[in-house]
Amino acid sequence: MRLVDSILAEVEQEAKTTKRVLDRIPGDKLAWKPHPKSLSLGQLALHIASMPGSVSAAVVPDTMEAPNFIWPQPKNRQEVLDAFSKSLESAKNTLKNDENPFA
Repeated sequence: MRLVDSILAEVEQEAKTTKRVLDRIPGDKLAWKPHPKSLSLGQLALHIASMPGSVSAAVVPDTMEAPNFIWPQPKNRQEVLDAFSKSLESAKNTLKNDENPFA
């Protein structure tokens, strides 16, 4: 078994848990903040949703971009779930790529 296969299996396992958490975010509470200086629930959810693609891009040389510290506010929960699906697909494609040092 290649190293990338075990990493992909772990990504799949963690994706199930993350999806369950994102599914439970109340759509009418996306703007809620625990403190005025805090990010909103929606911004935090969108941040978590985008992590798989961002982290996997970091393992491939010359694909990591400078972090973007703009925290968009999602309009609804579906936007968060779509971002997660897109990020997860990006992570899988990046890990399966032949340029990946773990492949």
